[in-house]
Amino acid sequence: MVARAVGVSAMTASRALRGEGRVSAETVARVKAAAERLGYRPNPLVQTLMAGIRDKRVVLQAGIAWIEAYEAGTRPEVIAAIEDGARDRAESMGFSLEVVRAGPGEGDAASWRRIFRARGIRAGVVAPLPPHLSTLPMPWDDFAFAAVGRSLASPSLSYVMAHHHHGVERVLAEVMDRGWKRVGLLLSKDMDRRVEHASLMAFAFAGRKGSGIRTMHAFYDGWSEAELRKWMREARPEVVLGGYPLVEKFLRRSGIRVPEDVGFATLSWRSDHAWQSGMRQRMAELGAAAVDLVVAQLHRNERGVPPVAKAVLIEGEWMEGETLSAPARSLRKRG
Repeated sequence: MVARAVGVSAMTASRALRGEGRVSAETVARVKAAAERLGYRPNPLVQTLMAGIRDKRVVLQAGIAWIEAYEAGTRPEVIAAIEDGARDRAESMGFSLEVVRAGPGEGDAASWRRIFRARGIRAGVVAPLPPHLSTLPMPWDDFAFAAVGRSLASPSLSYVMAHHHHGVERVLAEVMDRGWKRVGLLLSKDMDRRVEHASLMAFAFAGRKGSGIRTMHAFYDGWSEAELRKWMREARPEVVLGGYPLVEKFLRRSGIRVPEDVGFATLSWRSDHAWQSGMRQRMAELGAAAVDLVVAQLHRNERGVPPVAKAVLIEGEWMEGETLSAPARSLRKRG
């Protein structure tokens, strides 16, 4: 159908849709446009069948599990955006995405193995876990798995994560372009662990001797508003970096005006806090990339924990807001 609409052979259309073989960029664009116009969606059973035939190994599947461990009503909003990206990607490739709640007391590896097989699930994407969890009782050896983020400590799966190191570098470039010299970073210990210290390492390296800026950081876990004010007086940052809307809210609640007293840039911009300047992490793309990882494993007929885990890093996007552009006059005078 797609091949006829474009006027090419079925083999050429197939190669263009798979991104394989020597097909011109113009033909690829025409084939993909026709496929979209005609509502074409690949059949995962056929794709995997053909991949199995090429390798003389045949396995059929149609479902991917989206594995969560948060209790109902407690998961962060950001996980919904990642799930949406995973579902869109799975469905565009002909798979269903099945939500699986796998928190403590929800079942053991043997019971999940039976459930997955009964529901036609042959792969799973592990969503970011709650802070108190670092593993799950999954049948790791029998299915293809990948994780979003690094909250899953064991086993070591291939995973996707935002490129936090590059994100901090971009934020600091924006800060330096505005002429700020003293930059603070406020982190939670859990978030620092989840991003494998990437934000802190990039931040510390930026403050090396001769860089032109002075950096200082702190972990704010358990801090009171008085303790935040004390750190601000002692560190005297002109700009503060932090994750999620929480840090800016903490500053304002402590009587520190943003951006009049101190500039602020978030490392995790959200549309419901669009006035903040900072990096938007591409959450939907994280979910899509995780699905790509498990589908690739299925097409290669690979199961179990990989001998060498792969990491896919997704670049963020700078979002201009209102919290960084105005000068922090009062703190600059005290510097």
